[in-house]
Amino acid sequence: MAKKAKACKKCRFIYEEGEKCPKCGSQSFTENWKGKIEIVNPENSEIAKELKLVEKGIYTIKSD
Repeated sequence: MAKKAKACKKCRFIYEEGEKCPKCGSQSFTENWKGKIEIVNPENSEIAKELKLVEKGIYTIKSD
């Protein structure tokens, strides 16, 4: 069975392993999220600026 991905409630980073977010260290996460976006060049991405994302990675668009 595949592991369910978690989304950090603080920075919205999506991860599968552990109980702590590897990006920001928060232990507050949800498994109930919708949509994801991959940021590959945050410095030049209008979407990253709009969502206030400054690091490369896969993030959730909406979470509970």
